[in-house]
Amino acid sequence: MRQNLGSWITLNAGLRVDHHFRIGTELVPQFGAAFHLPANAEVKLSAAKGFRYPTLKDNFLFQPKNPDLDPESLWNYELAFSQTLLSGKLYYGINIFHMDVKNTIQALPGNGGPKNQNTGELKNTGVEIQASYLLTKNFALNGNYSYLHMETPVVGAPTHKAYLGGMFNMNKWHASTGLQYINSLYLTPKTQKPATVLANPDNKEDFLLWNARLSYQVSDMLQLWVNGDNLLNTKYQINDGYPMPGIAFMGGINLTF
Repeated sequence: MRQNLGSWITLNAGLRVDHHFRIGTELVPQFGAAFHLPANAEVKLSAAKGFRYPTLKDNFLFQPKNPDLDPESLWNYELAFSQTLLSGKLYYGINIFHMDVKNTIQALPGNGGPKNQNTGELKNTGVEIQASYLLTKNFALNGNYSYLHMETPVVGAPTHKAYLGGMFNMNKWHASTGLQYINSLYLTPKTQKPATVLANPDNKEDFLLWNARLSYQVSDMLQLWVNGDNLLNTKYQINDGYPMPGIAFMGGINLTF
């Protein structure tokens, strides 16, 4: 449901009802409010619940299986401010969020080997900043930065993430490029097999990636494109023990009918 209160407040709310044959009925609500302020500014508040049922693999397949798992659940709270300036050329925004996760599923060691278990709570708090600026009618810059504070390190989550990119369009040509910096990305613990949600705080990865894309619109139906990934040939991992590719190029065509 969505309701406007005058011209400067919009309220919204939603509810999903999920029924699982074994776990029962789960209510998943969400609430939000947007305040439309002068000078093209906007403030948004939101609170939303989410949950994940254990998968078939979590319950019944392979060594860490456990048929008695409860679903993971979380509440996410967010406060956001954004504004558009300079006749639409400049946009910026900042988001502050907090996630409270319960019944996290992990594979923990036991007498008979690792076993999936619901282990308790995770609390993450962070901030995100994003901006874009149209320098000319053909060239635009965009960037973002996020910081994530984790009371308990989580696999696959970085502490700092930053991106700076640019886009250029002229006639039938389109080019884009960007640098992405990842700091303190927590990897799968080297001493725990299979992987768990929680991470070893000493097993982290930092890396810088440079990607680019160029395309040419031959006609309304045909576009040619080429991508260049990891142009700095950075050596890095996202999952421990699985190195990511070095410099890679890929080209192709897009046909539109």
